[in-house]
Amino acid sequence: RGLRVLVTGDSHTDGVCDNSDSFVHVLEREWSYCHPDTPLEALNSGMGGYNSYNYLGVIERHADLAPDVYIVVVYGGNDFVGMMPLQRYFER
Repeated sequence: RGLRVLVTGDSHTDGVCDNSDSFVHVLEREWSYCHPDTPLEALNSGMGGYNSYNYLGVIERHADLAPDVYIVVVYGGNDFVGMMPLQRYFER
């Protein structure tokens, strides 16, 4: 097995574009071009609507996959604003 990368984020990671243009597929493609002797498996766990409150749960849920690297992709356009209602709820 080569390097296993678990990637999470919101809809921008999930794939609001053609699958071949998603971050995870571009990562795999560029890695194989730059490091042809070191395989990389990138796993996409992004989902529309995710924000900071979801990312710990993602790594806990997928711990059995034993990723070597965990990447959290944050989109500043709505990730921080979208979590404000959750923050207010959880912190009362």
